[in-house]
Amino acid sequence: MIPLRVLEHDVVLWRDSGGTLHCAAAHCLHLGANLGFGGEVVGDTLRCPFHAWRYNGDGKVVHVPGLTEAPKTKACLPTYRVIERYGTVFLWNGPEPADHELPDFLADEGIDEESIVFEHVRYKLPFPAKWFVENLPDSAHFAGLHRLGSWGDTEVLSKSDTRIEYICHFYGRAPYVGWQDLKRSYQRGEMWGCPMPPAATSMPRPTAVVCT
Repeated sequence: MIPLRVLEHDVVLWRDSGGTLHCAAAHCLHLGANLGFGGEVVGDTLRCPFHAWRYNGDGKVVHVPGLTEAPKTKACLPTYRVIERYGTVFLWNGPEPADHELPDFLADEGIDEESIVFEHVRYKLPFPAKWFVENLPDSAHFAGLHRLGSWGDTEVLSKSDTRIEYICHFYGRAPYVGWQDLKRSYQRGEMWGCPMPPAATSMPRPTAVVCT
């Protein structure tokens, strides 16, 4: 069992006896104990470390010690839809049912997952992740704030309800990074762009496909 804090929610990831991955809210319905610290997976259930209440994969209470039959309660742990893909666990935290399926970018491009090497990065953001994602296609800010050129614009290649493909263009030669740049970046808590060479007069840089 793995305790996580995801988008300001405490959750636990666990696998049942068949290997199916589940994700549930971390706090027991009884007195709020965090299931991720001392809790156990017992067969196909998640057992609370405090009073040993047990929950199934749907978050339903299926066993309370001392009761000879399943407890008669409609209370359920909130659960979250999860999909394993690309060596990563994707979690849906929106309202149910999900309003779209997780796009399979590699399959759409005819690329075999085994031919790709993935790098997983965790960002600790002081603002909603949605703002971070929306910031990525903003070429003008990369040029001005991160010194990748004198100015920049974004060329949108294609878009749908769940996907946008674009290229960031940067123009004008960015000055070499100096000590003042390093100091400013350090004070901001970032080191973005420091190891990068000067931008060419017109140098398109393709960026990653972004999904919501």
